[in-house]
Amino acid sequence: MLYVPQDPSTVSLSSLPCSSEQGIAKRPERFWEPKIGKNKGVKTCALLIGINNYKRLPLQGCVNDVRAMFEALTERHSIGPGDTYTLLDGQATRAGILQGLQWLAVEGPDVAIVLFSGHGTRVPDLDGDEARGWSGTKYDQAIVPVD
Repeated sequence: MLYVPQDPSTVSLSSLPCSSEQGIAKRPERFWEPKIGKNKGVKTCALLIGINNYKRLPLQGCVNDVRAMFEALTERHSIGPGDTYTLLDGQATRAGILQGLQWLAVEGPDVAIVLFSGHGTRVPDLDGDEARGWSGTKYDQAIVPVD
């Protein structure tokens, strides 16, 4: 179960359900259990993107990240293979990723999972949402398709 306080401004360390007798927070064995998959009655769809084969600066392990997530979702959480949209290496073009996002929107799941394993970059912040100062930059983060 995920602990969500009614009023976050009133949260103290000792009020958390995971506090120990010494007042030092420790993580309980099962702090959060995802409520996804057919067994929970929740429609869940996943867009999984992994790119190793960039022309410049290839990566290792990104495709394996996607395969591991696919296995976890389909075997552990009973999400059907038809409820996943997977793009690997050359399939993960800008157009392919946009098509995958469109598929996700059309499916209309209760829970949408998007996993991207590949290069990231930053682009100038055009809408001013980084001006809040919490990020300390004037850039937005972005994913890098294979093309």
